[in-house]
Amino acid sequence: MRFYETVYSDYQGKEFDKVVEACEKADTAFALNPIRDKFGLLRIMAYARTNPADTAGMVKSLNDLLFKYPESEVSEHAKNLLNYIQNGPSSAIGKTSRKLLVGRVETDRKSEEAVEYFPDMPATHYYVVVVSTTAVDIGRLKFRISNFNVEKFDTEVFEVASSVLEGELQAITVKNFNNGKEGMSYFEAITADPTVFAGMKETDYRQFLISKDNYTRFYKNKNVFQYIQFFQENYLKQ
Repeated sequence: MRFYETVYSDYQGKEFDKVVEACEKADTAFALNPIRDKFGLLRIMAYARTNPADTAGMVKSLNDLLFKYPESEVSEHAKNLLNYIQNGPSSAIGKTSRKLLVGRVETDRKSEEAVEYFPDMPATHYYVVVVSTTAVDIGRLKFRISNFNVEKFDTEVFEVASSVLEGELQAITVKNFNNGKEGMSYFEAITADPTVFAGMKETDYRQFLISKDNYTRFYKNKNVFQYIQFFQENYLKQ
């Protein structure tokens, strides 16, 4: 994409404010933009150059990028930047170009440090779906989930609640499941349903199962990407 090449050339020329503006324009100006992930990462890199003290903003932007594009080719670079900002250069994983390392900055470890999760399948579990409200009508999705519960689990009584997670991210929580096995049965059923997430892109939402205690831990740092990694390792690979 020629526009991206031009913007990246501006980045190399250290015109960082111009790059941020161009990346934001690219996100809305092009109806079909197959490299939104690359523009997103480039914007973060340029922003970091001019706002090195805003570690919270950079961490949030990187987590949002990983939330939307977990399988993207830029995800490894984003993970490295996130680790670099939080823990320094020794935490980098894999191979990362030096030009992606935007310079070490201090961060508020209390709010951004990793939370440790623990597997506990016998415990009470919740189903959670996190969505970007810029792309998803939270009220409509909550209505669809409630309808799904009535149609598919008519003998059960679930509590369905929504809450602001952070920024544009909101969470819909379905409570309660007696244990992880029951919760995973629900997760598999709602994932297979053709109506609940109809019309939504896979990058617009993330869903997972979580134990009651881990749910409390999750809300300490609200890092969706971090918990998704735990969920994939401890629930989906069993």
